[in-house]
Amino acid sequence: MTENSPLDHAAGFGLREGKGYLLDSGHAGSQRLNYQYLIWKQCLNYSLHPTIREAVGDHPRIADITAGTGLWLLDAAHEFPGAILDGIDINLERLPPAAWRPSNIHRLYNWNIFDEVPSELEEKYDVIHLRLLLLTIANSDPAPVIKNVIKLLKPGGWIQWDDLSTAHTYVEKTDEKLPTVALDKIREFVHSGGRHDWVFDLPLHLLKHGFEESQLTFYHGRPDLICHDTEIHLMTIKEFNGHMKTEGREEEAKHIDDLVEEAYAEAQKGAGVTTPRVVCVARKRPVPYAVREALFFS
Repeated sequence: MTENSPLDHAAGFGLREGKGYLLDSGHAGSQRLNYQYLIWKQCLNYSLHPTIREAVGDHPRIADITAGTGLWLLDAAHEFPGAILDGIDINLERLPPAAWRPSNIHRLYNWNIFDEVPSELEEKYDVIHLRLLLLTIANSDPAPVIKNVIKLLKPGGWIQWDDLSTAHTYVEKTDEKLPTVALDKIREFVHSGGRHDWVFDLPLHLLKHGFEESQLTFYHGRPDLICHDTEIHLMTIKEFNGHMKTEGREEEAKHIDDLVEEAYAEAQKGAGVTTPRVVCVARKRPVPYAVREALFFS
């Protein structure tokens, strides 16, 4: 077993703060994103939360922020053939070319969620979908993202924010006698010392910044998906490790490579590490009746 692994004292997924996007932007990263999406879909069994689906009807205007490889956008386009959908991300190269996209995917926008909202996107959408911003939120404060999302939404529009409950990451075993020293280190790394516990307060953050009807739902991993969750965690750590190598931290990176291999060996014997998902939905407060009346007669 690897002794004194850098993961012992690392801040977990918080180690990326202030360093930009530290996951693989190439082919391997796209593979992991696609695999990750398919497991999320198995866990949630929906693209749009049932509350939103009932509220917005058959013809909503939807934007998927941090669109990634576009799989959520493609699923939503097929599930809502009457909807108009846009994909938004700082890197659009992973999405299919226009000729291969459903016709109701209207436009792709190159935009960083932390930048000023383009005027052409203000109050344009009935639904904004976000997923896994956990690695891009600095100082445990989602307010900058929320303040921009509310500008994108029409009055009465909905946000759906999907993320991970890292605090509840756990190691599962088919036999309690199985040693899981490496997987336990992976669990601690994912937990990140509580750095991402702000996810539990998302409903309060949304209420504070102009939303209502806010709710948070937990989705615990299915036993038959634990193997896949484990592989995704290990793939993600390998991607972080790739950046350590480019920074010249070869010795540390070698320790982490060894730890990942040891964790994988433990997993093959009937153990795994899994993290529950959370979905937070909320509605932008509509314009009050008195204000609407004043605007109409002004």
